[in-house]
Amino acid sequence: MKKVWFLLTTILFLLAACSVDNTNTESIEPSPETSAVEELVSEPTAVPEPTDTPTPPEDPLPELTEALQGIVDTWVNENGLPSVILMVDMPDQNYSFAGGAGLADQEAGEAILPDGQFIISSMTKTFTAVTILKLVEQGKLSLDDPLSLYIPEEYTARLLMVDGESYGEMITVRQLLNHTSGLGDFSNGVDEDGNGISDFKELVLAEPDTMWDEAMVLEWAIENAAPLGQPGEVYGYGDTNYQLLGMIIEATSGMTLAEAYRQLIFEPLGMTHTYFEFEEPVVEGVNGRAVSNAYFNGVLWNELDSHSYEWGSGGLVSTAADMNRFLWAWVNGDLFDDPASQEEMTAWVTTPDCGTSYGMGLYRFIYEECDIPGIGENIGHGGLFNSFAFYWPEQNATLIGTLNSNEPSLGFLGIMIEVMFTVQGFTAE
Repeated sequence: MKKVWFLLTTILFLLAACSVDNTNTESIEPSPETSAVEELVSEPTAVPEPTDTPTPPEDPLPELTEALQGIVDTWVNENGLPSVILMVDMPDQNYSFAGGAGLADQEAGEAILPDGQFIISSMTKTFTAVTILKLVEQGKLSLDDPLSLYIPEEYTARLLMVDGESYGEMITVRQLLNHTSGLGDFSNGVDEDGNGISDFKELVLAEPDTMWDEAMVLEWAIENAAPLGQPGEVYGYGDTNYQLLGMIIEATSGMTLAEAYRQLIFEPLGMTHTYFEFEEPVVEGVNGRAVSNAYFNGVLWNELDSHSYEWGSGGLVSTAADMNRFLWAWVNGDLFDDPASQEEMTAWVTTPDCGTSYGMGLYRFIYEECDIPGIGENIGHGGLFNSFAFYWPEQNATLIGTLNSNEPSLGFLGIMIEVMFTVQGFTAE
């Protein structure tokens, strides 16, 4: 009965709750709330390197561990997923779970490992936002600078044409970060034949050997992604915004985007198994293993050179452990020198989806507003292959992982909801 209840709850949520459908737009209505994350958390335990645990500590919640592994196994077995990785880190309980199920490489029959690398896709947006804010701290740019200061006029003059007039030069860095630029989404927004796969994704699948760079992507966006409205008037999630932010990072930092990620985030945090696909040498996973296979509508994404387009909107590979370091560093305010930078990331803008708002490279889900009471909220980001990295303030916990498939749609929310109810069932006093 408990399992059935979980499934019903998840189905109801997926029908009514937050969607990453990039065609959704809503007039801007800034939320009055700004999450004071530092007031919600206590000091978490440091996350050890995966290779630094020769003797695992005694499990304080063995029944919870069994239940969480059961969830992972069930999601693979009952949803036909290639593999699942799940990490739940709860320092207040002195508890951390890392589990996996399924195959990292189906042809080789290689089992997934909990510390295996996976494509994080749009979770990259959080790194892009953090990098921008770190450059703001260094005085390299301002959030309210217009796009025209950093992007050549040959692009900005054609970038946002509304009723025959160009608004591209008026778009600000802030509006790119919170998806209020008015720009259409090149990667998911255009589907002329109505088959459920965007025109750009069809191009990616049809031309797997194409190596995209940011200029090629921007040209395609200018020609094909219809604007949503004038800058600042409408929310519309879109990869176009974060491709432009990547270009701004390069224009202001004097580094490539890959160098900026590595110097400003990966190296200071010790993210030793994270790298930027197509832009820097491959960083091997634990025990030298390759990135786990991810599937888009059944097509092996890893084999497509054409997914090089993802760049600043989705180009990173990481692990659950590395993402956990990054997420806790954000929660504790350790990513920035100025607390105002973290506050900027949680200046929420409402979206068309119930209980959902967007800050700068971060989503906020308030489940009670979607008729799912009792579990609170999550702050973080998901990715194309149902990857996820979210903070759960009510438990001072992180939820991180992947389903390595874009199907089922919004599946990462389903597994997170099930995990949160399960955790509460074993930790409630």
